[in-house]
Amino acid sequence: MRPRLAASAVLALTGILPAPAQDDGSLAAGYSRTHWGTDRGLPEQDVLAVAQASDGSLWIGTRRGVFRFDGMTFRPVYAAPGDLAELGTVLGLQSDEGGDIWVLLRDRRLLQQRHRAFDQPLYSVRPREMAVTTMSRGNGGTMLMSGIVNGLMRFEKGSFTTVAAPADLPSSPIIAIAQKSGGRIWVGTRDSGLHFLERGRAIAAGPGLPGQRINALAVLGKSLWIATDRGVARWSGGTFETVVPRVQASALLVDRESNVWIGTDRMLLQIDPSGTVHADASIHGVRTLGEDRHGSIWVGSTGGLDRLSPRIFSMRLPLPGGAIYADPVGAAWFAPLSGGLVRIDKDRLTPVTQPGVREAVVYSISSRGAGLWVATRDRGVARIGAEGTTQWWTSRDGLPENTVFGLHVDRTDAVWAATLTAGVSRLSNGHLTNYTVADGLASNSVSSIAESADGTVWFSTADGLSTFANGRWRTLTTKDGLPTNTVRCVFQDSGGIVWAGTDAGPVAIRAGSVRPLRTVPRLLRDRVFGITEDRFGWLWIATANHVLRIRRERLTSDSVDDSDVVEYGAADGLVSTEVTPRDRSIATDSSGRVWISTVAGLFAVDPARLAQRTIPPSARIEAISADGSEIPLAPSVRVLPERRRVVFQFGGVYLPAPERLRFRYRLDGFDSAWSEPTDTHEAVYTNLAPGWYRFRLAAGADELWSENSATVEVYIQPAWYQTIWFEVFAGLVLVAGLAGAYGWRLRVIEHRTRILIDERVGERTRVARELHDTLIQNITGLSLQIGGLTKVVTAPETARERLASLKEQAEFCLREARQSVWDLRSADAEIGDLSASIRESGAQLTAGKSARFNFEVEGAPRPISQQIALQLLRIAREGISNAAQHARATEIEARLIFESRAIRLVISDNGCGFEGAAGERPGHFGLATMRERAAQVGGVTTVTSSPGRGTMIETAVPTA
Repeated sequence: MRPRLAASAVLALTGILPAPAQDDGSLAAGYSRTHWGTDRGLPEQDVLAVAQASDGSLWIGTRRGVFRFDGMTFRPVYAAPGDLAELGTVLGLQSDEGGDIWVLLRDRRLLQQRHRAFDQPLYSVRPREMAVTTMSRGNGGTMLMSGIVNGLMRFEKGSFTTVAAPADLPSSPIIAIAQKSGGRIWVGTRDSGLHFLERGRAIAAGPGLPGQRINALAVLGKSLWIATDRGVARWSGGTFETVVPRVQASALLVDRESNVWIGTDRMLLQIDPSGTVHADASIHGVRTLGEDRHGSIWVGSTGGLDRLSPRIFSMRLPLPGGAIYADPVGAAWFAPLSGGLVRIDKDRLTPVTQPGVREAVVYSISSRGAGLWVATRDRGVARIGAEGTTQWWTSRDGLPENTVFGLHVDRTDAVWAATLTAGVSRLSNGHLTNYTVADGLASNSVSSIAESADGTVWFSTADGLSTFANGRWRTLTTKDGLPTNTVRCVFQDSGGIVWAGTDAGPVAIRAGSVRPLRTVPRLLRDRVFGITEDRFGWLWIATANHVLRIRRERLTSDSVDDSDVVEYGAADGLVSTEVTPRDRSIATDSSGRVWISTVAGLFAVDPARLAQRTIPPSARIEAISADGSEIPLAPSVRVLPERRRVVFQFGGVYLPAPERLRFRYRLDGFDSAWSEPTDTHEAVYTNLAPGWYRFRLAAGADELWSENSATVEVYIQPAWYQTIWFEVFAGLVLVAGLAGAYGWRLRVIEHRTRILIDERVGERTRVARELHDTLIQNITGLSLQIGGLTKVVTAPETARERLASLKEQAEFCLREARQSVWDLRSADAEIGDLSASIRESGAQLTAGKSARFNFEVEGAPRPISQQIALQLLRIAREGISNAAQHARATEIEARLIFESRAIRLVISDNGCGFEGAAGERPGHFGLATMRERAAQVGGVTTVTSSPGRGTMIETAVPTA
């Protein structure tokens, strides 16, 4: 296809007319331009070369060397870290497939930047290469370059090979190289035209070129574009065709959209795929062209550096905007502030010409089915029929006033009209019904109307959000959770959530209840004039001074923050972000486009283009310092001991919008989670313990976050007192000290315990001695005297019986006293063998009695606690004593049974037995005492007896 030049571009190129500042506006309309000169930090005004590195930064070659640009700051690139010498004049920059940068200097040296340092790869080539004249990227990730000693060379997989020897190349120096997709290599010379390589030899391409100095080559499909000092030609099918004549073309670029960019001494040209040529003469003296990974075109010229970014937003009408409406059939309707109405259908603009509407200032637009309804500033409401007829409703027809600000046609085809001072009206089947505050409306000033999926009609007012459903009004205010009563717009999203735009930001309403957002990002804390949703689930929100986009599910989550909000502005083609307050200032049409009405005009954006933005920013760790001393940057660094403050300085690159760049970081080994997004460029850690850490950095913008974070391993070296050997030594000293203290403490406790035991034993012995010397002796004397009296007293018989009873009681007291003395003496004595103690006690208690005592041990005897042994022994003595004294038994048997988790003591006799509680005589507490003793060691005593059949006492005590 032959390129078609706009008339003004042709005249400018031929010199008939001065070149316009911008052609017919088409180049500027499609791209947003940003310029950098020395007044904005560019170190050198004359830009000779540009290339993009793997980290996304732009490298700029000038007469003063190379500078790295991250979108905000220009930083010099030195030959080696710490070497501040400039590289000198740069003739060419080229990035290879791996993202390394190749630099061609004026002295014809070739440098390759790898791992933040330069080397000279041609040192390994023999014979030694003296000068390189040009370089270019070849197919398959290779690099092509031309040397005066080795001819045309290819660099691939770390080594050089010769493609064509100097003898097989033109004698004129090669200054341009290009390789077509089929593999053929083309070379352009300084003064002998164009050649291609065939079997290692250069063959002249033939006549037809506008000039013999070939400044640049570019491949587009099967064609080759050639820039010369006298014009631009295209080679295709074996012939040359002059595309742009009489220009000194110095640079060529084919972008990802197949546009051909031509840099000349007088202007910048673009030829789009349709063949149309666009010119911009405000950029002249072009020396180099480049395209970054986001699709922006970078232009280096004698006037500085320019970026042409494809506009996300396209201006559809350069008129101050009013109401916008997207109808169900795919058309958009726009009402300029100056008046009238325009229909936009498939990029065709058609003004509405119906009388009355053509002159009216339209505040709101709505439709359902055939026909269009419009609300006007001072003419009431009109319906434009499909056949072109117009029908009006005004105050004469029952409207409360002719100034109608909002309009909506509901699912019943009823028309709702909102006024600024007189409430709302409902027009149904030709009948008008007016509603005001008296009927339940929150305010008579209504700014917006919307309908939810359940048929509820919503009204945003200055005093709250009103709803009308099933003939009833309801109002939501700050008492119901609204952040403010001033509501400016209302919208229901695809998930059924109703969003109210208030003067304090958006608020969600679910199932009729206000659900305030737990966190509101900073940019959303503003007056909201419009809300819509695109087909990808993003909410578009127009505030007083911002146009924002945020994922719907993120806005309703508890973890939303500023990094989730994407802001658009002039860099995206949105010349103004100030929307006009209308019933609808933002809308989404059926094709998915979002329309925004601003004071500068009507803009449209296709969210599908935004969805293609998948390249996140890159993160870069710039420096590390400890207590102010910089540490040489490496994959792994060491920090000297006793450094209190470690600082990580970092940056990132996001050329489309560097002001949106945010960072998250974490120090593994110290932080448990990533930091909150921040726009600061350093992280500070203090008093880190010795050991290994890993610092990780991620960069994000426009909700895109770098997947592979920048990392550096950090080792905090310990001081001598923080080493493992010192800790081991200190630990041993501490253990030895604790052991000594513990031993001393044990000895003190043992000494004090012995004193207490000796005191206790002495006291018990004293009490037992006194009991024996006084109480027992007295009771014994009493018993003997009562016995003597029984022999003397012969009558009456009752006196004998009473004396016998006194004697028996005295004998019982005597036994009890002796038992108490035994208990006192045995309480502190250790029981070495419980079985032997029971056998000895049984023999003692039955001595001189008619009863025979038998003792058996069952199970494997094992050690038990002294407390259990003592209580079992006392129970055994009590049981044996009772059987011998009161049961008139002839056989008494005791069994000690050792079980796995318990020990049982069974005492049985063949005495007289008893029934119920008869075994307990008044004043005798033997059985109760046995139960109490068993309970003290967690055991249970049971008694089984019946008259004439003996008694069995069983005590079970757990031992595990």
